[in-house]
Amino acid sequence: QADQAEEAARAAGRRGDELEARLKSCEGSLASARRLVEGEQASLQLAKQQELGKQQEVERLKALVQRLDAGREELATRLKESAGLVRAERGQAEAQAAARLAAEQALLEK
Repeated sequence: QADQAEEAARAAGRRGDELEARLKSCEGSLASARRLVEGEQASLQLAKQQELGKQQEVERLKALVQRLDAGREELATRLKESAGLVRAERGQAEAQAAARLAAEQALLEK
């Protein structure tokens, strides 16, 4: 009986050692899995930040395009106004020249 008890104790010890080894192996696998998940989470976070940066850049470019469009419209308006002023000044100059010419002709006819 003592031999059987001793053999059972040794078997239980071996089984305990096997279970301890399996536990350590599982803990190592779990630690590896955790590192892998953390790495994937970091990659996902970086991708989200990059996407946010791209969205912000798109919004910045949209605002720039709007400002450029507004500037283009303002420039077009000013060009139209300038063209109108030039036409008006040209018309005024032509009228003044015609008046001078008429006055000179009137003086010559006297």
